[in-house]
Amino acid sequence: MRTLRNIIMALAVLLPAAGAEARTAADFFTSAPSSVMPLLKPATRLDMLDYFNHGVDTRSKNSFDGPARVVLNDPSKLVIELGQISTVQLGLLEQKGDTVVVVIETVRTPIADSSIRLYGKDWKPLASDGAVAMPVAADFIPKKNRRRADAADLPALMFVRADFDPAARTFTMYNNVAEYYTADERPAALDLMRPSMQMRYDGKGALREVK
Repeated sequence: MRTLRNIIMALAVLLPAAGAEARTAADFFTSAPSSVMPLLKPATRLDMLDYFNHGVDTRSKNSFDGPARVVLNDPSKLVIELGQISTVQLGLLEQKGDTVVVVIETVRTPIADSSIRLYGKDWKPLASDGAVAMPVAADFIPKKNRRRADAADLPALMFVRADFDPAARTFTMYNNVAEYYTADERPAALDLMRPSMQMRYDGKGALREVK
């Protein structure tokens, strides 16, 4: 009996501690350092979450007095609109018993283009140069088209919009470069490129294509 009582008491102590470790995307959003969320003060972030959770259609102001609001608040993914042309995704990637914090900023100027940063739970950057390398034009050429693409002019610039799926642990990269060109300037290589591709984090600070 004493052994059973000891087990119950031990569980009562351990369970709250385990629950305290289950942090949500909103928790990381509110605790992010200013280097990660430079345009949103901690108090502003709390207000944004409060407005969203209560169904209030009120915009907060970022540091440049632009509108900012939360548009999605799931346990593993939070999305905010930051100003008129920018959105930020903050997602949680479960990786080998640890949590990687994914921050994707997409700017429409006017073509949507994303940058991705990965952090540990302590907000230490996981990529050596800060941002993760994004796919280039050649990455969107499927194997069957590569011989034809060698003779074509690939776009010099690349515009890629990224979306993170916590459940699948994948990044979908959308090829937006065609929007940059007029019909008369459109390179022939655009017809050889895929509209999107799937990638996963390799655990070493980079993203790799899902084959």
